[in-house]
Amino acid sequence: MSPTQRDEPLRDLARVHALRTADWRTDGVRLRSGVVDRLTAAQTFLPRALRFLVVSGHHGPAGAGPCPDAADHATGGAVDLSLHVSGSPEPALWSAAPPPEWPVCAAALTAVGMVGGDTWWHWSFGDSRWCASTGAQAPVYDPIP
Repeated sequence: MSPTQRDEPLRDLARVHALRTADWRTDGVRLRSGVVDRLTAAQTFLPRALRFLVVSGHHGPAGAGPCPDAADHATGGAVDLSLHVSGSPEPALWSAAPPPEWPVCAAALTAVGMVGGDTWWHWSFGDSRWCASTGAQAPVYDPIP
């Protein structure tokens, strides 16, 4: 492991009350601790009625299927998000267009050092996409099998 990489554990979001996971996720969502901390911080920048809805986090290469962002998700540094508006049903996934409130969410995620992907819902920190976007010399996280 290079000096810039951290061996952070994966955290199960079922134990993180500040973040909400999609109701249909019965297998749990896990992310690196640093990513959980960033999402929790970004959540505090949102208006009270808005909450991030975490749909997908870490999955090893075998669980990736045809996911185009499989390498990002294998690090535990990538997350697929939607948005839950208080008093509304859970949103349908995935629409081509982001929810109208998404710009404030994107600003909050950017403020905590995360970068967006090829789709509005894919965000990451510490993976190769983040490295390329920020100009960092190396990713922070290696893939976790």
